[in-house]
This record gives sequence, C-alpha cells and structure tokens, in this order.
Amino acid sequence: MLTGWDCPACGGQRALHSLLHGRVGEALHFNPFLVVSVPYFLAVAWTSLDGGRLAARCRPVVQHRLVAYGYCLLFLLWWVVRNLPGVCR
Repeated sequence: MLTGWDCPACGGQRALHSLLHGRVGEALHFNPFLVVSVPYFLAVAWTSLDGGRLAARCRPVVQHRLVAYGYCLLFLLWWVVRNLPGVCR
C-alpha cells in the first residue's frame, strides 16, 4: 500500500463471494458500496445485452451520462469516507 488508504474496492471479492452465498450482512461488512452497486451493474448489463422492449425503455435512464457521473462521484466519495478514522474500521 503506497498511501496507507484502503482502495474503494477493498473487500470486494469477499463481499461478492458472500453475496453469492446469500450472506448479505457479511457482504455489507466487507464492502457496502459494492453491495449497493450490484443492482446498478446488473441494470447496465441487462439494458446493454437485452434487445427487448422493456430494456429499450429503461436504457436511456440506466445508461444516462448523469447517472454514470453520479455513480463515479459516489465511488470517489466512498473512497474518502471509508478511510475516515472511526467510520468503517
């Protein structure tokens, strides 16, 4: 670790493993941001891969530039917040 800070994705693999085994509480402990990001990632994948009418109707919202920028902003905010003393340790 160069800076001593936890990266935003630290614990992500353990969180994903816990989610896949149905242990949501444990996943939230490892990386809460990843857990709340999963529905967004699934929606992006679904609207990108599905050619159906519902996916086509949802695509402009799910893949809107402002939504992506908002997600990136939350990602950066999570990076700072998770490294504040006493917040996530």
